[in-house]
Amino acid sequence: MYLIDTTYCSKIIDKDPLLIDYLQSNFDDSTRILTSVVSEGELFYMVEKSTRKTENEKNVNDFLNNIDVLPIDEDTACT
Repeated sequence: MYLIDTTYCSKIIDKDPLLIDYLQSNFDDSTRILTSVVSEGELFYMVEKSTRKTENEKNVNDFLNNIDVLPIDEDTACT
C-alpha cells in the first residue's frame, strides 16, 4: 500500500511517462495506491484555478474513482 501526495496524483493524472513507467515496473495489480482527502481537496482547488475546468474536473474524478481516498479523523490525527 502506498499513500501518494498531490504532486504524484497530478503527475499520474497528467500521464507523466517516467512516473507511469516506474509504477508499472515496480508495482503489480495487487498494490494499493491511495491518497488522502487533503490531496483530493488540493486537486479540486487546482481544477478551480485552471482555465480548462471541465476537462480537468473530469480527469481528477476519473483518477479518484480508481483509487482509495483516506479520510482524516481523530484516530488518524493522533497516530
